[in-house]
Amino acid sequence: MPSKNLIITQPQQASCGKIIFSCRVNDLIKKPYYALYINLRLKLYFDGDWGDICEDDWASNINTIQSTETGGTIIGAYKLFDGTKIWIMTSGYGNHKLGIDYCYTTVLLPSEY
Repeated sequence: MPSKNLIITQPQQASCGKIIFSCRVNDLIKKPYYALYINLRLKLYFDGDWGDICEDDWASNINTIQSTETGGTIIGAYKLFDGTKIWIMTSGYGNHKLGIDYCYTTVLLPSEY
């Protein structure tokens, strides 16, 4: 896995579509500290740091971003200040021009997958 300090590739934020929060994450972001930490994790995600994922998933993210084909998936996994785990997933990377049904980024708890 690449060093987390060495960002190889960043996803184009526009190619990630609209950001959607799951029901439980939506409840969490009503609390100030959670909102701050979730926003910081979104920044990491869009900077190309996908957190605590395996080497194969990291390579798959880079392949999806560098591919000329659209419609791939990008994933990230992070912990918040209290140890709560969140996932950030982009489905349909690059299909944003087709509409929200074809490309969106979801922030969710692993139990909501």
